[in-house]
Amino acid sequence: MMGFISQISKRLRARALFRLADAARDERRWDAAADFYAQGLLITPDAFAAWVQCGHARKEAGDLVAAEASYRQAMRLRQEDADLHVQIGHLFSLRGQSGAAAEHYRRAAELGSRDVHALQYADARTRRQASAPLTSAADGFARADELRDRGDFESAALFYEDGLAIDPRSFPHWVQLGHMRKESGDPEAAERAYVQAFKLQQDDADLLIQMGHLYKSIGERAKAGDCYARAILLGSHDMHALRFLAESEARFALYREMLDRFEGVDLRVVSKRRSSSFAMQIVQMVS
Repeated sequence: MMGFISQISKRLRARALFRLADAARDERRWDAAADFYAQGLLITPDAFAAWVQCGHARKEAGDLVAAEASYRQAMRLRQEDADLHVQIGHLFSLRGQSGAAAEHYRRAAELGSRDVHALQYADARTRRQASAPLTSAADGFARADELRDRGDFESAALFYEDGLAIDPRSFPHWVQLGHMRKESGDPEAAERAYVQAFKLQQDDADLLIQMGHLYKSIGERAKAGDCYARAILLGSHDMHALRFLAESEARFALYREMLDRFEGVDLRVVSKRRSSSFAMQIVQMVS
């Protein structure tokens, strides 16, 4: 009898911990949420949903290794859960492991998932696998260009990846891969591709503008400003970049250096004005 009561007490404690975890999750306190889930799972290690939520919290906290471990524990309990396969696919995609991500997305689709990423990824992989083998990197890039022009960005990205596996120093195709990943809604993969391009050619203003646009779109304004500033110093007159820089008060000193590259600019006048008026002066100077 006492053992039965003890088991009930443990279950109640686990439920209380899971409620605390859910509350922390809803407040986006990811580390605290993960810790509460983990404590509850020590008591009830068969709680599938809690393992999944612990994985989510670990992922959001930036601990992708711990997130994978939690998802793996959930999979031991329920191997045929479509949503879990989708989440593991997302995790592997974040880590740049496209092959592993594809396998989980494919399995999720087979299990009936209607997740757009799973369906797009699985369909693109199926089409690529059904196509004739590549004869060269140029062959892969040509197929990718054709798919890009048809608006099939996911499939295009896969063929760019195949071509780059053969010719990893092809700067323009790393850039194109970044574009395709961005268009497919995967900013992390887009950033990885752009960074690879940047490693090959660090003085390409157009690439830096694209990186700035990407960072701006995901709220990384400091990184966006750095990319835009470098692009302008390299000679770009991109209006979006100029306005962004001009309106960034915290980076004013850096942009004074940028403006100094333009002949005939009286910085004593510029330094007295900022914000939108400063932006208009920059636009007028370079137009």
